[in-house]
This record gives sequence, structure tokens and C-alpha cells, in this order.
Amino acid sequence: MNMLKIHNRLLQSKEVGEVSTTKPRTKRLAVIALAAAASLILAGCSGTPTDNSPGQSSDSATVAAAVKAAEARFVEAQKAITKFDAPGPDFSVKGLAGKTVWYVVLDYSIPFFHVVGDVMKGALAEAGVGMSVCDGKGNPSSISQCMLQAIGAGAGAIIADGPSPAIIGSQMAEAKAAGIPVIIGDNLDPDSPIPPGASAVVANSASKEGELFGDAVLTLGKGKTSILVVSTLDVAQGELLAKGPVDAVKSVCDTCTAEVVNVPIAKWATDLQATVQAKLVANPNISYVVVNFDSMTPFIRPALAGTDIKIITQNANVAQMKDLADGKEVVVEIGSDMGWQGWAFADQALRLMAGEQPVTHWIPLRLFTQDNVKGLTIDEKTAGTQEWYGGPELETLMTEGFLKMWGLAG
Repeated sequence: MNMLKIHNRLLQSKEVGEVSTTKPRTKRLAVIALAAAASLILAGCSGTPTDNSPGQSSDSATVAAAVKAAEARFVEAQKAITKFDAPGPDFSVKGLAGKTVWYVVLDYSIPFFHVVGDVMKGALAEAGVGMSVCDGKGNPSSISQCMLQAIGAGAGAIIADGPSPAIIGSQMAEAKAAGIPVIIGDNLDPDSPIPPGASAVVANSASKEGELFGDAVLTLGKGKTSILVVSTLDVAQGELLAKGPVDAVKSVCDTCTAEVVNVPIAKWATDLQATVQAKLVANPNISYVVVNFDSMTPFIRPALAGTDIKIITQNANVAQMKDLADGKEVVVEIGSDMGWQGWAFADQALRLMAGEQPVTHWIPLRLFTQDNVKGLTIDEKTAGTQEWYGGPELETLMTEGFLKMWGLAG
């Protein structure tokens, strides 16, 4: 994994719950202890966990009501998407043919960026607009160089997908001076304030995904489960994703724990397994590991060997969707519609190049379990379509909806 260490901040969370009546899982503890013994020193050098303190005490009726509400949201989130809501007014893309949008990505080794980028390229082509990709390789210096290359090439618009606005502030100012709009992607919520120097934001709703994490934890654990949240605070969305499950556990159970550990992207390959193993040894009552970015899971899975601990995660990358379908460690996968997001990026870029005002795009989310993943074709091709989210009908609604807004319908 390439290096990126933008922020070195730790998310503060608290230990929560009633005095636990769950007995330590001695067999699981022994397995984890053996696996972790050789790596505890390494884990100590990794992301520092949050401080813990008692949570709120809740009466049984309040807990039952909270769990029931979470269960209802959990079920609702599994339903297919059935409609397209235009994010803004129609506009004309005439005169934009021949322009090029630069897609500056955090780290192109992450599958998400390939899926979104490929769909966006096809969507832009409908308007005669080209696309160039520049891989930031998880390195602030490389990301900055990508921004400068885009400016030097006279980009029609720049989409910075993943990098923190903090590390490209001077480049955004330079782009603005050159009349090039910059769109910040996947660092904030869709309705977050636009960062200084940028022209627009496009992102999946990390706050909503964090809330769905909480619903999943309460539903599967019946309001009586301890969790470990594994996040990456190099990316601003890491904090938003971690908050939901911690708040959910904290609100209903004062015996349970909800601890957050931060492992920077640069240390996923070296530190994730050891960090998780160490935490599971320290707290044998953990039943679920909430993994904020599913590309982390290959490095976490070995830490769960021989246990019954399950993973709740998000991004819906192909490998993890296959794990879910195959009944492996992943039991919940929250998908932000990557195909839709590719079209949303294209729409925002075209609007700005056409002199229009930016709009707020709400990327559809769908929660996947073994139940609703059955029958889906899970591969790289379908990852960028509406196959997983609503099928051919939704594909037609979405593409026709965007093309109509651009004056290209029919």
C-alpha cells in the first residue's frame, strides 16, 4: 500500500454499556492470543485506540425500543433503489465537447476508484468530454504533482477524489486563478460546506453509512454486543464512519464496549492484523469488527482465524461482496452506488464547465446481507452498473435521467 499520512489525529470514543454478563470466550481467546503473541510489539506502534469511559445506563424498555427502530432501518436499507431524483435543473452541455476532466485519485490501487472512474469516463463521453487519470499513489507529493499537471494541461475541471483538501490548498487556489473548477470527492458528506478554493463536493454520505453501521450492530447484537471499530483518519470520512456504531452501542448498553483504533493507509499491510489481534486479546467479549473501509479486510481477516467474530463494513468492493455471498467473515456490506457516483461526478463537472451552479448529489446506499446478495452477479463488470442496486430498470432511469438534464435525451 502506498504512503499517505495527512492527519495524525485520534478519534476519541468511550467504553460503553452495563456490567457485562457475557463470559469470556476462552477458546477464541486462546486462538487469538497464540496468533497475536509474536506481533504485540508491532501493534503497539500502530494506531492508538480511543479512551474508554462508562456509557449511559438505559432501562430495558428504552433499549428494546432503540433496537426495534434499528431493526426497521436495517430492513429498509436492504431494499432495492427504485427511483431517480434529479439533483438539479436541466442545462446544456453544448460547447463542452473537446474539453478534458482530470481525475486525481488518492490511490489508484484501491478498486473503488477504478469502478467510479471507468463509469465517469463513459458518462463524460456522452457529452464529447474526455478524461485523464492521475494516480496520487497515496503520497501527498504525488497528489500535488497531479494537481499541477492538470492545471498545466488546461483541464476543463479537476476532480480530486479522496485527497484531503488540506494538502492541495495551494493547488486549488492556483486552479481557481486559472479558471479551473475543482471538485472534492469522498472526503465529506454530500451537503458539507465546500472547502475554500474548491467549487463543489461529490461524496457518498459517510454519516449515513456510519448510522447504518450502528443499526447493523444493534440488530445483529440485539443491543448487547461489544465492537471494535477499525478506521483510517487519514481520510476525513473515517471519523464520520466511526461515529455511528460507537454512538449506537453507547446509547443502549452500559456493559458493552465500543473502541476505535486508527491505522493509517500506509500501515494497512503491516499493522492491521497485529492491531486487531491485540485488541481482541485485550477484550474477548468483542463480537463484531466494524471495518470502515472494506479494502482493509484482507489484512484483518487473518486476525479472526479460528474465531466466530464477524465483519461489518462498507464500500461494496467486489472481493468483499464475494466474501459476503460465500458466507465468510463479512456479514454486512454497505454499498454506495459506485456507478451512480461516476455519473454524479460527470454531472457536477459538466455543470461547472457550463457555468452552472453546483448541486448536491445524494448517492444511493444499499445495505447487503447474505439474504439480498443472493442471485446477484458479483464481478468487476456489474460493480459499475445498477445490477446490485435496482437492476436494469434503475440503470435506465438513472442514465436517461442524467442525459435528460444535459439536453441529450433521445
